[in-house]
Amino acid sequence: MTTDRDTIDAIIYDRMFYHSENREECMKTDEIEEFDECEKAFFCIIETLDVSDKHMMESFLDSLSSKYSRINEFYFRKGLEDGVKLERLIQSWKGKK
Repeated sequence: MTTDRDTIDAIIYDRMFYHSENREECMKTDEIEEFDECEKAFFCIIETLDVSDKHMMESFLDSLSSKYSRINEFYFRKGLEDGVKLERLIQSWKGKK
């Protein structure tokens, strides 16, 4: 039997695969250029740090990225769960007619 969690996981996997081909669509060309410029400048600055400061900054960024990835996934999953529940509710209403 497929659980709601399995259904949500399958939907997430399918949508991520589908959209991975078009990830540039989430940012405008000027935003991509600005991001690339900032990223390049960031890595130039990181290279000037000593090893321990460099390690600290990399750890901080990894931690920050991981935190926001988990938060985004949480809200994404909750939205999908609400959508699955709503679809089932609508289907049950249609079945009663």
